[in-house]
Amino acid sequence: MYMSINKGFHASIVNDSLRLCGEFSNISYTFFIMDTRKIIKKAELVKTKNHRLSFDLRLKSIPEAKKFLREHAVVLWDVKAEIPNLLDATLGRIANDRERTSGKSAENCSNWRTQILQDPEFLDCPFFRKISTSLHEDLWPFVTVVSKHNREKALDSSQTSKEAKRVVSLLSKEGRMTVPELQKALRCTTPSEKRQLQKTRRELNQMLILISGADGDDLWENRMSKAIRGRADQIGSVEARKKLISATLRSSILCPEKNISRWFGWLNGDATELKSVLDSREFVRIEQQKTSWILPRNLIK
Repeated sequence: MYMSINKGFHASIVNDSLRLCGEFSNISYTFFIMDTRKIIKKAELVKTKNHRLSFDLRLKSIPEAKKFLREHAVVLWDVKAEIPNLLDATLGRIANDRERTSGKSAENCSNWRTQILQDPEFLDCPFFRKISTSLHEDLWPFVTVVSKHNREKALDSSQTSKEAKRVVSLLSKEGRMTVPELQKALRCTTPSEKRQLQKTRRELNQMLILISGADGDDLWENRMSKAIRGRADQIGSVEARKKLISATLRSSILCPEKNISRWFGWLNGDATELKSVLDSREFVRIEQQKTSWILPRNLIK
């Protein structure tokens, strides 16, 4: 069975069929439509291999772990989700709930995380599902653009709390500050005021405006090197969001489409670029048994 697809044609085969989305070139392409079960099975095998969910492929050292984080760019530490996580990759299988919170496996993952984050090539922020995520430096210019866009939007919005605006303004003026320094500068003395500041810091982190570290809080832009900021100046906000969405989808390899809208809290509810990426030539949408799956297009070749 085959199908010829020309520019502007949106192919759609529902119920165990392949739906190819996007705009194509003027040249006609002929696609062999594989059975969708075989495509899903192939993607699952690739995911098992690339996410190191096999005992023979497990990560055995920190250099191997760094290579793993570098290859995927967007990786969780110990939480099970649609993208890879370091804990499972060190075990060579999906960990159980107990292993994620206690015991030798959890301790080992925590120790590796501490050592990895001493390398300036990696940083930690609540990028994916507002969960602590390792981001490789290749993506930092794009996050810098998103951070600046979100900061400017937050300062101009009447929906942004006064506390959030005060924190952003203070850090813009003073630079990096520890939590006690923030509390003192903002005159947070009561338990409720300190809890409110903690909530505000968390919200700003999740919007990628603020980045927190052992040495204090600062605006994302301030933490970036001159070279990273220079690269960011050459990137538009739409391009930046698309790049980050694409990188995350590629890290996932295969996922149900219905879950994706919850991945990117820093989009602030704007799904324009997400829809654009999902409908692009870079990815395909496969519908099987009433579930729509997203995977990179190169997996169906």
